[in-house]
Amino acid sequence: MDIQQLFDRFLVLSENKRKGYTESLGLPEPNATQQLEFVAGSPLPPLLAYIYNKVAGTPRQCKREDFIDFIPGFRLIHVNDWPAAYEALKKVHGADWLPLLRDDENGYYAINRTTDEVAITFLDEFAFIDAVSLNATNFLQTLVANYERKVYSVDRFGLLDYDERREGEVAREINPDVDYWMEE
Repeated sequence: MDIQQLFDRFLVLSENKRKGYTESLGLPEPNATQQLEFVAGSPLPPLLAYIYNKVAGTPRQCKREDFIDFIPGFRLIHVNDWPAAYEALKKVHGADWLPLLRDDENGYYAINRTTDEVAITFLDEFAFIDAVSLNATNFLQTLVANYERKVYSVDRFGLLDYDERREGEVAREINPDVDYWMEE
């Protein structure tokens, strides 16, 4: 599957677990990718371009707690919040890292515009950045597999949850050359 098919599959699986989730991401804003490209100073990687041509993202003040998480602990950055997230990442990691997901603090999943690598960083903890996938396709394959293999679940409050051990197993299988997943 290509990036578009994988992202669409991820949304279907998300929707199956949390009815209304896809709608909560909102409709794409007109010219969103062009606006983000202007901020970033270059074309967006295909994953970001497809996402923001399909949805707007999760607003910072999401009205439903059960729709905040895109993956457990991280929301899909809303298009209106993206420029500020980009500036925060750029200060620490340079202009090649573009924000994808964000937690409630200073944690990000980011995609490298040059290499297509997807990484995780926590800007308040030594400013490290660790690859979680060597490319966007593997990243999405991992997320889809996490749903299909029941790594992701919904807890009794309707919030997205996961099995950390199984997440590592799935991620190691799909991303065998990524050190981040070799930690146990």
